Amino acid sequence: TGKEFSKLRVLEAFSGIGSQRIALQRQNIPHESVGIMEVDRYGLLAYDAIHNDQSIDYSVGKTDKEMTDEMEAINIAYNFSTYENEMPNSHKDIVDLYNATKRSHNFGDITKVTEDKLPNFNFFTYSFPCKNISLAGNRKGFEKDSGTQSSLVWECERIIREKRPKYLMMENVKNICGNEN
Repeated sequence: TGKEFSKLRVLEAFSGIGSQRIALQRQNIPHESVGIMEVDRYGLLAYDAIHNDQSIDYSVGKTDKEMTDEMEAINIAYNFSTYENEMPNSHKDIVDLYNATKRSHNFGDITKVTEDKLPNFNFFTYSFPCKNISLAGNRKGFEKDSGTQSSLVWECERIIREKRPKYLMMENVKNICGNEN
């Protein structure tokens, strides 16, 4: 149409490595990330390595306990499959994870996010955990309040209703509309 995009302000839920952001970059779509919501330790470290300036250090003056407590408050390194905390023990790994959390403006566990704490954004991406929809997850489903990992998608509804972003992008997941093999 010849119209230029205004700069998108992107909030990424269940961001993983930031594949939606990578797609925006590859398409030369002007955007800025205003934050992510990610608890997976390894996904967060990968996101940080791909998208952030590694020279910024937010850990200066913080003890390992202070950093760990701050991250645990928003469920960073919590494994929703095993229901166990996977917070690293070594100082270097704690610092790396803490810095990744801060550099990425990570709000952590979507169930702990309150909409009033989120920055303004006009583009919301969400690649929710889909294993309970798949054959591998025994098709446990994603019904609201079912307690499955996949039901976390309904937390996005709450954020969307309150923040009313102009654009939404949800990952296409096989079996979201049916139980095909």
